[in-house]
Amino acid sequence: MQKEKIIQELEELKNDNRFRTIKTNDKSLYNFSSNDYLGLAHDKDLLQKFYQNYSFDNYKLSSSSSRLIDGSYLTVMRLEKKVEEIYGKPCLVFNSGFDANSSVIETFFDKKSLIITDRLNHASIYEGCINSRAKILRYKHLDVSALEKLLKKYSEDYDDILVVTETVYSMDGDCSDIKKICDLKDEYKFNLMVDEAHSYGVYGYGIAYNEKLIDKIDFLVIPLGKAGASVGAYVICDEVYKNYLINKSK
Repeated sequence: MQKEKIIQELEELKNDNRFRTIKTNDKSLYNFSSNDYLGLAHDKDLLQKFYQNYSFDNYKLSSSSSRLIDGSYLTVMRLEKKVEEIYGKPCLVFNSGFDANSSVIETFFDKKSLIITDRLNHASIYEGCINSRAKILRYKHLDVSALEKLLKKYSEDYDDILVVTETVYSMDGDCSDIKKICDLKDEYKFNLMVDEAHSYGVYGYGIAYNEKLIDKIDFLVIPLGKAGASVGAYVICDEVYKNYLINKSK
């Protein structure tokens, strides 16, 4: 790492008006860039009720260790149980959506695997793809026909294929046709991972839930930092996959 080179790159960013700084929010402005889609994070009545029911008399400021070492809060265990009741499959809570996406992919897939991903999938998904060392193919955004062409071409060469998509894409608000993608599973026998970061809350429990597709999705990831007005993420999957994540995920 050369400090002079870093300084030069930062200067180039400044010259191109692309240099970023962190600032405080200007309270006089409307924030149209927020992911708090339902406004729950700023609901004063909800916040007051939360602090009344979940005071610091019952919770520490920090977990101080991982759940495997220090044990889990009973509240988190109850949350996972409640999610399982709603979605009909086991749930494992992660500390963030980014960690959930990257961890699932790099835990279950390796250099013998093929991962086919929508070209505009989130960076956390690509992080997991790269860390898995699998062969990565990208298909044209939302183009199920392009996805099927890749499946036709490569399905006989790989026993272990993962297809990854989001339901709602935040930059343009467009939606993938996950029902069509699920229909392809019957013919091509791949694993399917779906990220519902931007549909959860806005579409109730998510598009996959509304379309009754939960059983067709191997890994349903629901980050809670958007309309969920919180932190962390649900990974909804079979019990055997949940246990493997607990034992093998970073």
